[in-house]
Amino acid sequence: MSRLAKGLVVLVAVVALAVVAIPAADAAYTRDLTIGSTGSDVAELQAFLVSKGYLVMPAGVSMGYFGSLTQAALASYQAASGIAPAAGYFGPITRAAVMAAAPAAPAASAADDDELSGGDGDFKSFDVKGNPNNEEIEEGQTEEVLAFEFEADDSDLRVERITVLLEAQSGSTSKPWKVLDEISVMVDGDEVASVDASDADNWDEEEDDQYSIDIDDVDAVVEDGEEARVEVAVTAQDNIDSEDMGEWIIELVEDGVRAVNAEGINVYEGGADTEIDGDADERDFELVEVDAGTVDLSFDEDDEGNDDEDVDIDDNDETEEVVLYTFSIEAEDGDITIDEITVTLATTTGTGSDLEDMINELIIDVDGEMFDESVDGEATSSVTFDDIDIDVEEDDEIVVVVSATIEAADDIDDFTEGDGLQVTGVTVDYVDSEDDDQTEDELDDTEGGAMSLRVSGMTVELVSVDSDETFTADEAGEGDVGEYTIKFEVTAGDEDVYVGGVDYSYDDIDDESTSSDFTGPASKLQDSGNYKVSEGSSVTFTLTVEIEAASTTDNTAVAVALDGIDWNTDDSTTTYESYDSNLDDFETDAIFLRGI
Repeated sequence: MSRLAKGLVVLVAVVALAVVAIPAADAAYTRDLTIGSTGSDVAELQAFLVSKGYLVMPAGVSMGYFGSLTQAALASYQAASGIAPAAGYFGPITRAAVMAAAPAAPAASAADDDELSGGDGDFKSFDVKGNPNNEEIEEGQTEEVLAFEFEADDSDLRVERITVLLEAQSGSTSKPWKVLDEISVMVDGDEVASVDASDADNWDEEEDDQYSIDIDDVDAVVEDGEEARVEVAVTAQDNIDSEDMGEWIIELVEDGVRAVNAEGINVYEGGADTEIDGDADERDFELVEVDAGTVDLSFDEDDEGNDDEDVDIDDNDETEEVVLYTFSIEAEDGDITIDEITVTLATTTGTGSDLEDMINELIIDVDGEMFDESVDGEATSSVTFDDIDIDVEEDDEIVVVVSATIEAADDIDDFTEGDGLQVTGVTVDYVDSEDDDQTEDELDDTEGGAMSLRVSGMTVELVSVDSDETFTADEAGEGDVGEYTIKFEVTAGDEDVYVGGVDYSYDDIDDESTSSDFTGPASKLQDSGNYKVSEGSSVTFTLTVEIEAASTTDNTAVAVALDGIDWNTDDSTTTYESYDSNLDDFETDAIFLRGI
């Protein structure tokens, strides 16, 4: 049948339809309406909202599709009418209110084309575009897979229906309703219609394993002389069996685009025939599995618990919330669910106490949610926090803080000042949200800070470091002289502290001579030669080191580092504790020394 003959048949049907009365609103609303709904009842609701001043239809947009503008207008009507919630959903309560208010104005039908301007118009310059093509679509994603453009010629055109044909490739016998959720149509970027692609009843078999589907109620007007771009998008189902993954071909069927012109005559375009056979207008897309979600574990030395530290504990009471370690978890390539976190702990070198003696319980804070476990071990222990069940969306990052409740010093067997512990590694077990695969990742070789436990101890802070080349050799037999200065502040805890000296080191160098001077305030110097730091107070000390390079010394970079501080709480003893925590930054800049 020719296009003209088809148009005459449709015209007769249109004239017949035009004399049928459109039902009033109180007889038209038989279902709930929401975003994506289409049909004459949508158009009647829109007409009602227009008549009440809540909705203004944009120029060139016909009624019949429930979009965001209709939702907002309906929500305004609901709010003004005292209907709650005013969410823009057309349910039983709102239906009753609308039908009681007044019959809606008749909706524009396909037979009523007074709003279209022009005459017996048609499509012009119809072209299936080369892009999109070969799209990869993951489970749950929506992608455009087919696009075409045309110009309305000699009349406005109302596009009413688009029919597409799909076929699985690579030998697959999968049916489109098993893998697709929805097929939608956009005109110039705005979605105008959609169809439930998961309903097998919406599909027709055209050839063996080739299936067509109508996207009705498009109702998009293209004005005479204007160009329009139409895109067809598919939405993949969330959980597709691996055997149903693969490549598909999509195209318009013959006369797959139907529009009506200002004369009320249907016009058609698209598709050479109703069969996929290698036509140039066919487009490919592939359904692929979502990449498995992974985690990226990261560690920052500047975060709390990640550097050496002295921890003041009490003789008689537990010390809570001692932070031992901080790290981050970022979800990559997909959403994940954290299932378990295992923290491995060890005692530090020289510690006489066991972990189970030092720690009452271990706590982790996972993105603000707290979990705790007791410690059961000796020199080393792995503590597993299970059933965490915290979701992390792709590209989101959460922080995990590991802390402990430390026992009272009197309850720790063989406790001595400086006994310590540290986190030596963490392992995260997580589930990929797409395929429920259990996966494990480790953040190892990244130790936390060594936590030195002290009762009557002290804390030390760096004040300044300096290095200076004070003399340059000018004749044979002499060498450069470097002067290095480290200043630090000692703060006593619950008792007086006596500081007796320091230990330092410097880079290997062929030196002629080395001298050092350790000083504090004269007022703090005791007869014993120790400096007194009274309970709760602070005293600043200075270490000065002078190094002269030997005549054989090459041009060598030399720096001085503070390695330890000798201290005790008894001025009468010559046996000292060595404070060596958090001294990594107590080092001067290097200067070049040479001999001549």
